[in-house]
Amino acid sequence: MFRPRCTNRRHGPGRRSRRALVLLSAAGLLSLGAAGNALGAPSGTSSARTPAASAASSTSARPGGSTPVTLGSGDRVDVAAGPGGSSYLVPRTPGGSTMLTSFQFGTGDAYVLPFTSTPQVGGSLDLSRYDVTALARGGVTAGASDNASDASTQGPDTQVAPHYPMYRLQINATDLTGALSDPLVMLVNTDDMTRMATYVQLQGGVARVAVPAGNYSLAGEFGEYDAQGNLTTARLVTVTDLAVGADGTNVTLDEKTASSRVSATTPRPSTQDGGTFSWTRRDATGDPTHAVKVWFGEQNGDVPFYVNPQPAAKVGALHFMWQWDAAGTDTTNSPTPYRYDLTYASSDVPADNTEAATDTQLATVKHDFSTDPAGTGTGSLMTNADDAWTSGVGWEADYAMPGTVTQYLRSAPGVSWEHNVWSPSPAQSWQSTPHTFAARHAYLEPWAHGPLAGGMGQYTGPGWTCLGCVADGTLGLRDLTLVDSVPDHIGYGYADGTFTLYQNGQQVVSQAGGSAQLTGVPAATTTYRAVYDQDFSPVIMTSQSTHVTTDVTFVYRPGQADTALPAGDKCTGQSATTPCQILPALTVNYQLAADLTNTSASAVQTMGVNVGHLAYDGHGSHAAIASAHVSVSFDGGSTWQPAAVAGYAGHYVAAWHNPASAAGTDPSLKITATDNAGGSLTQTIAHAYTIAAATS
Repeated sequence: MFRPRCTNRRHGPGRRSRRALVLLSAAGLLSLGAAGNALGAPSGTSSARTPAASAASSTSARPGGSTPVTLGSGDRVDVAAGPGGSSYLVPRTPGGSTMLTSFQFGTGDAYVLPFTSTPQVGGSLDLSRYDVTALARGGVTAGASDNASDASTQGPDTQVAPHYPMYRLQINATDLTGALSDPLVMLVNTDDMTRMATYVQLQGGVARVAVPAGNYSLAGEFGEYDAQGNLTTARLVTVTDLAVGADGTNVTLDEKTASSRVSATTPRPSTQDGGTFSWTRRDATGDPTHAVKVWFGEQNGDVPFYVNPQPAAKVGALHFMWQWDAAGTDTTNSPTPYRYDLTYASSDVPADNTEAATDTQLATVKHDFSTDPAGTGTGSLMTNADDAWTSGVGWEADYAMPGTVTQYLRSAPGVSWEHNVWSPSPAQSWQSTPHTFAARHAYLEPWAHGPLAGGMGQYTGPGWTCLGCVADGTLGLRDLTLVDSVPDHIGYGYADGTFTLYQNGQQVVSQAGGSAQLTGVPAATTTYRAVYDQDFSPVIMTSQSTHVTTDVTFVYRPGQADTALPAGDKCTGQSATTPCQILPALTVNYQLAADLTNTSASAVQTMGVNVGHLAYDGHGSHAAIASAHVSVSFDGGSTWQPAAVAGYAGHYVAAWHNPASAAGTDPSLKITATDNAGGSLTQTIAHAYTIAAATS
């Protein structure tokens, strides 16, 4: 998807700050307001379609959709869909927030705000300016939604709409000195969240709320500050189970009880550079969408986080998960960076939350970061964890690119990992699909290794918007992602370009950009040809893959076996009765024998060529790959020389000579491939790689 996360054309402003937090909120949660609103989607959503043969405007830098918004504090959030649900990428801004907190009730809107702003929630703070879900919908504020407007009224003596007989719950709070405190408190009915789920802002150390009788759970956020108003400590005080009867109930949240610091030690010396903590509470209905979640993210490792011990839930279920991030450098020979990203999870809140990671618990992942020779500098790696309860939280860390980082991962049961990489060029970033990494195993993860080109890939995990699908007579093709040497990497970049689509030889779309929808698609075997022409040359720090043309032909056969898009993904035109069918478009990616600047000093050049089809969790065309051919040009595409190609079933190796006369130049490549179902692909890459300059 060739769209910048910020303005990063050659004539535009410079790149953004590199440090960021990603908050990934689980998909499929229940929509609840302060008064227990009925189940349903957040207000402001729609399902309008683009007219026939029209452009689908791409506001996204990732297949799930991405929209930048700015919080009332000035912190920026990129709201996107991804594996497990919505994600919130929060780049650090100068003078920005040290710790962020996020909360969400069910599938209602998610809020991300500075921890230091929590005392103003329900009072002077305009919460609509922190409703990232509504802001991403295009300026729809939380004040216009039932969920947010009801919740913002919560405070002392507030009465909740009496859908049930109501009884008094008094919440008291004290700080570390025993004085009255006014934390932000999450309150949820654990028998059935539809009865009650809200936040409550205490005033004068107390809040009185009318609630239905039953079982409840609470979570209160406390902070300590220095004389300059800087946050020095954050604490979460929770009550797993609390019964409210006809006589009413009092409960006290005592900050002193949050005395268990969440921390970890590592086998090699390291310094904490981030930490994220989540508390998720489900009700007793057994519906995993009935959940409330509280998040904290600390971006430097210098604000300690404490919790109070609590038992596992008697009613419903509790999930406490945290990720601890740290960095180190091996100085034995040349300085070599390494890092630890550790996750721990439990069904209670333990009394001791200091963990000691051991080598036998860790997977080793070697990240090789390639860059364009014109785009070297400082980039960043972000790592976040995901499980069935928690969609993940992660931080970026800066590293020199090209370069290598060794990462040690400790996985709580059921955890998968997603990585994101931002290259030094402001126009390129990369994302992996979720993977599991087994302890005591080693993995290699190359990034941005070329030749880079536009294309599609094979993706895993839920939450994706299909790059090429048909549903209910609507064919949707989205911008090609930027493809490197790993087929499940999603690359984002910027390119000027045009897109042309043919239906049975008749041109039906011709436009700038690369996304289109075609309605009225016949439910009959139809041949389509899509031509993407992408110009990367205006992008700063770019000397390779400056112009890419991708010409893809495929035959659409309605109802073709095993091409249904998995239930966790989506496409244009989809409904409960009209599922998505993945188009049988060919994909290709390359493994060039070259260094981390995609530069080769070899007289005999080799390159792996992997050909497949667009796929989601293994669903998509399984037509046999019939052929692959590679040609190279040393004169800018005026003449082409065929390479020797060996292999079968979509896996090939090409070889050709790099003549001495071409030293210091950037050859072009042309790749063609076919399958046995009438599909074909031709891709031409200008300045595909660099031949090292001659040495004297």
